[in-house]
Amino acid sequence: MDCEVCGEEATWKVTFLLPHTRTNPASRGYGKDDCSWCADDAAFVCEDCYAAQKHYGLAKERGMEWCSAFAKDRFPHMFKEPATI
Repeated sequence: MDCEVCGEEATWKVTFLLPHTRTNPASRGYGKDDCSWCADDAAFVCEDCYAAQKHYGLAKERGMEWCSAFAKDRFPHMFKEPATI
């Protein structure tokens, strides 16, 4: 996976939720008390872009809010390429 900001190798998966997620029926976090594992969209960013907090700009561009971040070294299964059929 490549960083959506600069194209380097991604080391973080960041997730986004729609605004007012707990009361927004269009969001996957709708009605949930803990929505830290929910995601309406996601992006992959490199270490430098994550440290510079550029993922907040990605959320704003999508009209969403930042939710969670998952490091590749702790959650490697989240960085696998989908299988091609």
